[in-house]
Amino acid sequence: GYKNVATYIQSGNVFFETRATKNETLVKRIEKGILEALGFEVETMVRTIDELKEIENAVKAADRGGYIPCFDHSVPPIISYEDYKAYLDILGNMLND
Repeated sequence: GYKNVATYIQSGNVFFETRATKNETLVKRIEKGILEALGFEVETMVRTIDELKEIENAVKAADRGGYIPCFDHSVPPIISYEDYKAYLDILGNMLND
């Protein structure tokens, strides 16, 4: 189950607490629930509180005059997981400076 469920304005973002620890399991449960309730599929992402704090740090960096590269869609298939992970590592180091 989920506790303290709340939506954030009309963004589609939902905040909640759960004892579950595997994001993949949560994603499958949530996507299945949306499909059953609404009749269509929705791609879902689950972020931990620590991941949300990293996002908050990125926003603070942008406020200082930086910028945040982001993807509106999936990473193209020509980009290897290793290259994408290296990019995320470099980006993380830049944002933590």
